[in-house]
Amino acid sequence: MKNEIIDPEYYLIEGEKKNNLGDVLQGMVAKQFLNPNSICINREKIKSGNYKPGLVIANGWFQHNTEEFPINENLNPVYISFHVAKSELLKKTETRKHLKAYAPIGCRDIQTKYLLLFWGIPAYFSGCLTMTSSQLISKDMKRSNEILLVDNVDHPIPENLKLKLNEILASEIIHLNHDPKSNNLQFEEYVEIESQNMLQLLERYKNAELIITSKLHVALPCLSLNKKVLFIHPNPSDKRLSILKKYIKIYHYNEIENWSTIPELNFKQNKFLIQAKKIEKIIHTSIKMKSNSMKTPMNIEDYIVSLTSKINSKILNILRILIINIPFCPIKFKQIFS
Repeated sequence: MKNEIIDPEYYLIEGEKKNNLGDVLQGMVAKQFLNPNSICINREKIKSGNYKPGLVIANGWFQHNTEEFPINENLNPVYISFHVAKSELLKKTETRKHLKAYAPIGCRDIQTKYLLLFWGIPAYFSGCLTMTSSQLISKDMKRSNEILLVDNVDHPIPENLKLKLNEILASEIIHLNHDPKSNNLQFEEYVEIESQNMLQLLERYKNAELIITSKLHVALPCLSLNKKVLFIHPNPSDKRLSILKKYIKIYHYNEIENWSTIPELNFKQNKFLIQAKKIEKIIHTSIKMKSNSMKTPMNIEDYIVSLTSKINSKILNILRILIINIPFCPIKFKQIFS
């Protein structure tokens, strides 16, 4: 019997700035669903690279270099946990045409969902693949009772807040960060080393008593591990955080100054787990079908989500055109959608 030829399967990790382990984790959680020989692509070279035809799990933050989108025509994308970082990405006709061809698009946050819908691109809220992070490590626990404070070079938690939290907790707080340690290496080495570093951090999070963080991709994997998470941020209204607000409360930096104790940390775990299972199902089915399963849904729940995304995209696209053509159209709206 001849060996079966298996098409390549791909996942993405940001490989230019290399300044956030959260980007590495987003690739790792996609890789876990693919075949053992899956190939990692530098997200910032997703168009210009030389790739054999194959399926790619296209999740994460798009994109530092908007000239690297749409993606290489050899790649067959499943867009899920998709986040548009720069609205100008959608200014190009070829980008909108590409996304419509692979829609509906599973979005990581509500802002991205409505950005696509207003451009007439079917989209739905999928949640984030890092909500499945618990599958990357064993469930065995060696409780450390550590209290961990985790930030990174992009968003450091101010020193005065660290001191205040130390005072409130009356316990040692261990400061960790999501800064890669090998960002001067070639891409393949960087991916290998930082994936191991990320696994070590996940093990440490799993055994900790409390994780305090300002990083989305610290909070979501820790919630996946069912850990107590205190999420603090200088701008809780940041649209990227809309996913997190569904499951836990976000506290403004300014609130902490008035605390005498840590507030009760409520976690809507059942709601979180239901969404994580939905993501897993979409990924598994898409890999089996070798295309976006939400395009031709196989069950009534997915059919309703897919149909609703198509209807909403038509309605909101008409609304976008009407708003742009009124004399008092908001300047910001016109900048984004014209």
